[in-house]
Amino acid sequence: MSDKHFKIQKLSDRSIAIALGKIGSAIGAYRPTHIVAHFEHIGEVRLDALTPENTPAAQFSFSIDSSIADYLILYDSQTNCQLVKVTRQTDAYFDNATLTTDIAGRLSGSERDEIYRPLIATLSSNFMREFRVAEFAASMRDQSDTEWERYRSAQLSILNSLQETSERVLVTTTKAIADSKALQEAEYLSLRKKLEDEVSKTEMELRTLYESKMHELNAREEELDQKLANYNTHEALYVARKKAEEQLTQLKSWLTNSSLTKETVAKRRPVFFTYVVAIGVSIGFAVWYSFQGYQVATALGREVINMPWWQWVAITFKAVVPIAAFTTFAIYFMRWEGAWARQHAEEELRLRSRMIDIGRSTWLLEAVRDQKGGDKVDPALLAELSKNLFADHVSTDSADQHPTTLTDFVEKLSSLRLRTPDGTEIEASRAKK
Repeated sequence: MSDKHFKIQKLSDRSIAIALGKIGSAIGAYRPTHIVAHFEHIGEVRLDALTPENTPAAQFSFSIDSSIADYLILYDSQTNCQLVKVTRQTDAYFDNATLTTDIAGRLSGSERDEIYRPLIATLSSNFMREFRVAEFAASMRDQSDTEWERYRSAQLSILNSLQETSERVLVTTTKAIADSKALQEAEYLSLRKKLEDEVSKTEMELRTLYESKMHELNAREEELDQKLANYNTHEALYVARKKAEEQLTQLKSWLTNSSLTKETVAKRRPVFFTYVVAIGVSIGFAVWYSFQGYQVATALGREVINMPWWQWVAITFKAVVPIAAFTTFAIYFMRWEGAWARQHAEEELRLRSRMIDIGRSTWLLEAVRDQKGGDKVDPALLAELSKNLFADHVSTDSADQHPTTLTDFVEKLSSLRLRTPDGTEIEASRAKK
């Protein structure tokens, strides 16, 4: 296949480089490419393959949208084969573009079979689209080289130049906006970091001040605690009473907050539900069997009096047994509940007695502690005051207690009368103290 030549509208060097870059990106899946631009008095400049408009060596031309390049070529990087070449025509209103499709001879057999056709199709379609070959050819159709046509071509070139300029202004504005946004973001991050540093510094200062104040406060509290301890040491009686009050308060809280544990309550639940289920089942069977007996008697009518005695016994037995089971379960359930309630009542009364005994013992200790000098409390008075203290069962008076041993029995006697075998009576009385 030979080269194909096309007339394209005049474009700036930068626009041609961008178009060639897009064509190279489109066929990049098949072959790697690169772009070369030739400038008079400078020579060839190799452009960046992805973003040729950003190549630093060509910015002297691209930055001002000039059209001073002699030609720009898109090469196949592996075979160095020319794919697209745009040549300037300084004496015409158009430029020449050459599309080379004769790359098959430089491909290997497997590459020629696999990528040649899609490569040529992609290259040709992107070439026609990027350079708008069909649109330009349609606009130039049936034109003669007259003064009017030359004027029209010049105006068309001006419009193309204006379009390129507007595109460049748009790109430049977008880039400026992006740069401004990036600058604002950088300033924002810098200001944020500055504020965070100031906050961290202030937080550190406040923490240091707080720690120093807390240290001073702890020192003052320790000083006050030491003074209070010294005061209590000098006032031993006050200290003893304070400790006694704390112990009393603690004991009262223990007794007041005492209750059954969840495990104990959980152990009671199976028994309770077993009784309830048994009572419900037994009463259900009793009602059901009674209803069956009633249905049998109703169905027989007057013939019921002719029923054998054993059938009467069977019908009655079916109803009596569930009733007896219901009665038994109900009685045992009430006894079990009564025992549980009685046990709780006794335990509550015992706890209340303990609280009263604690109050009595505290008062008794205060009375003993208040004895000053060498005075001692009368033991008989202490025994009377501490009688039945912390006892599970309150003892009765000694006169009402039954003797448990022979010695207790003798000690309880006020007089003794004996009768001898010969009938003589001997009486002895205990002397009154």
